[in-house]
This record gives sequence, structure tokens and C-alpha cells, in this order.
Amino acid sequence: MPIVTVRETISASALEVFQMLADPEQSIRFDPDVLGVEYITDFKAAPGARFRQRRKGPKGSEMSLCLEIREYEPPLRARMVTQTNGTEWDTLYTFEEDEEGRTRVTLEMAARSDSLLKSFMNGLMRGLFRRGIAKHMAAAKMRLETHSPTEVTGHV
Repeated sequence: MPIVTVRETISASALEVFQMLADPEQSIRFDPDVLGVEYITDFKAAPGARFRQRRKGPKGSEMSLCLEIREYEPPLRARMVTQTNGTEWDTLYTFEEDEEGRTRVTLEMAARSDSLLKSFMNGLMRGLFRRGIAKHMAAAKMRLETHSPTEVTGHV
């Protein structure tokens, strides 16, 4: 499947946006589809950290994903990877702050499958994936633009 790319400009500093989107525990503060996050490793929000995310699935079901943070470079980039049903989902966030203090976030998600059928099916579902990512980014934008930094992430 080709890479799905979603971009969003958020009126907040790159560090604030990074802290919101790259720290897995923050997702429960803004994304109603995320039901919980539990770290599997003894350390958090760093390369090699692994965590389990519980989220709403299709038709009211619940699903659990185990993810690993592969890159974590505040406030520039973060990368998370998960394996699900024979597909590796590789998600890269990049953050660019402009001279007015707004941040352009780019999320690129690549899916690599172990079969042609899975690759074909993932390709058919690209629009669904893009809408889900856009919804996630819009929720983060809304939270960041309507709350103080401390209210948003607990960070100063």
C-alpha cells in the first residue's frame, strides 16, 4: 500500500504539538477512540519503549494494539510501529514550526504486508485509514488550540 499522508497546521509550538502527539499516554486526553494506554517496558516515550493501546474498533468492538516507539526526537519527529494480522504499520510524525509559532504536522503511515491479498485489501481501505488519521489529528488540534499547554499535556 502506498503511504497515507495527512497534514495539519496547529496554532501551538512544535514542542507542545510533539508532546501531545508523540507521547502515547496523551492520546487518551484528546482522542475519544483511545480507551487506554499501558506501557509494557519500564521506560516511556523513548526509542525502544513498547506499549499497548486499547481503542474502539469497527462497529463498537474493542481492539488492542502493541506498538513500539522506534524514533523519538523532540520536537522534530517520532515514529511508531505495530504488527497486526500480517501487516506492519509504520507511522512517522514530523513537526515543523513556522516563524509565527504554528506547527505543521505531517503523519505518514505505511503498511507492509506479507501477502498480496493483504496489500490489496489495505490499498482498498486507504480512504478509511486517511479519514481515521485526519480525525485523530483534528482532535489533537482542537485540544491544543482550546486549552493551555499545562491543561493539554500536563507539561509546562
